[in-house]
Amino acid sequence: HQKEEIMSSVEQDGAVLVEGERVGHMTGLCFQSDATDGSAGKAMRAAALKAVAEELQARAQSLTAAPDPDFSIGDGATIVWHGAAVGRLRAGASPLKPEISVVADDQLSATDHDSIQLRMRKFLHRHISSILEPLVGLTEADDLSGVSRGIAYRLVENFAVIARDDIAEEVKSLSQDERASLRKFGVRFGAFHIFMPALLKPAATELRLMLWALKQPGNEAGLSSGPPPIPGNGLTSAGFDRSTPKGFYRTAGFRICHDRVVRIDMLERLADMIRDRVFWRPRFDGDERPQGSIEGGGFAVIPDMMSLVGCSGSEFSAILVSLGYRAEQRRMPPVHDSAKEGLDPQTERSAADQADAGETRTQTEIGDHAKEAPQRITDDGQDAGPVATDPDEPQILEVWWPKDTGPFRRQRRPSKAHSGTPQRRSTGKTGKQHPPKKSAKRPKPKVDPVDSPFAVLRSLKTELTEKP
Repeated sequence: HQKEEIMSSVEQDGAVLVEGERVGHMTGLCFQSDATDGSAGKAMRAAALKAVAEELQARAQSLTAAPDPDFSIGDGATIVWHGAAVGRLRAGASPLKPEISVVADDQLSATDHDSIQLRMRKFLHRHISSILEPLVGLTEADDLSGVSRGIAYRLVENFAVIARDDIAEEVKSLSQDERASLRKFGVRFGAFHIFMPALLKPAATELRLMLWALKQPGNEAGLSSGPPPIPGNGLTSAGFDRSTPKGFYRTAGFRICHDRVVRIDMLERLADMIRDRVFWRPRFDGDERPQGSIEGGGFAVIPDMMSLVGCSGSEFSAILVSLGYRAEQRRMPPVHDSAKEGLDPQTERSAADQADAGETRTQTEIGDHAKEAPQRITDDGQDAGPVATDPDEPQILEVWWPKDTGPFRRQRRPSKAHSGTPQRRSTGKTGKQHPPKKSAKRPKPKVDPVDSPFAVLRSLKTELTEKP
C-alpha cells in the first residue's frame, strides 16, 4: 500500500524481474507470467507488465529494422525471429501469398503491430520469390495467353506438379510457341507429368509442402503442425503410406504407383529410356540395338530400368502397370549352348527376337507379371529349390508395350454403315421402309464351241493321240 515505485526490468535472456525477483519470462513478443497470489503478487504483476510494455516497444523497433537473414520459416508455418515465433502463416487469396498473423501480447500497440506485420510480409515475399522463383515468375508473366496462361494458372494452384492426364486436352491444343513460352519458366512436358524440375529440390519442396498444407481444409487459420514427413533424401521410391492426405505425395514430387511412391523425375527418366527402345531404329550404319529393345517393337525389362526406381521383380512390374504399360508372354524357341558359341550378346538377343510371336498371352493382372522359377517341394512340405529348366523346352520372354500400342492397340469399332446390319431406305413422304434393291445378276458370257480355247485344246489332244 506504499506509494514507493517498484523496480522492474527484463534481462537479456528474457527473464522479467521485479525488485530482483523473477516473476515471468518473455519469448519473442509474448510474456509468460509465473503464478503469484495476494495483493503483493498483484502489485508485482502490475510492475512486471509496465516493464513488459517498454520491452515490447523496444523489440518492435528492433524487429522492424532487422535484416532478412534474422528471420526464418519455422515449424507449424511460423516466422521465427531470434529463435522465437513472432508470426504465423494462414491461407491467403493466392497460393503463393499467404496472410500473416502477428504473435504478440495485447500490450503491443496498434502502430507497432502494423509495422511488424508489414516487415514480415516483405520478408515472406522475398523468401518465397527466392526459393520458388520459376513458379512466382509464372504468376507475373505478361507474355502468356490463352491455353498457356491456363496451364500456368494450374501449375501455380498445384504447386508446380500436375498429372499430365489431368490436362491432356489442354496440352494437345498448345502450339509450339506456347510450349516454348512455358519452357522458358522451367516447365517440362513429361510423359506422365507437367512439372518444374528445379522446384523438386529439398528446400523448394519443403516450402511448397508448407504452402500446400495451408490450403487444405481445416488449415485456413494456420497449421498446428507441419505436413507429413516426405521419404528420405536420396530415395527414388518408398512404400505408400495410405494415411497421408490426398495430394501430399504429388506436391512432394512423388507419384503413387500401386504399393509404392516413386519420384516423378525418375519416372520421366524411365519413360525416356523405354521410349528409346520400344520402336528403335538405327540412325546410322553400325548402330547397335540397345539392351532391352525387341525386334518388331516392345521392350524387355533391364537392370538399368529397375535401378532408376529402386525396386525390382513384381514391385517393378506393378509400377509399369500403374503407368499404363502392359506385358505379353512370348514363347521363344530354345537356344542350345552349342548354337550360342561364338555369338556376342547382341547377336544372341537378335536370335531370340526373331522368334515366332504367334503364341502370346496377354497379361492384365499385376500378379501375372511376376515370373518365378517353379519350385520343388519335398514329401515333408519343405522347399527344395527351383526346378532345373530343360534347355530343349521353349523359353518365355516377357515383352512390355506402352499404352494402346502393339498387341494392346485399341480396335476401332465398325461404323454403322459397315456394321453388317441391313440398312433400310425411306421412299416418298409416307416414310414407308423398303429393303434395298438387289442388283441383277450379270449374265454368263456365251462360249463359242469352235473358237473357244477349250475347243483348240481338244483338237490338239486328238492330233497327238492319232500320231503313229
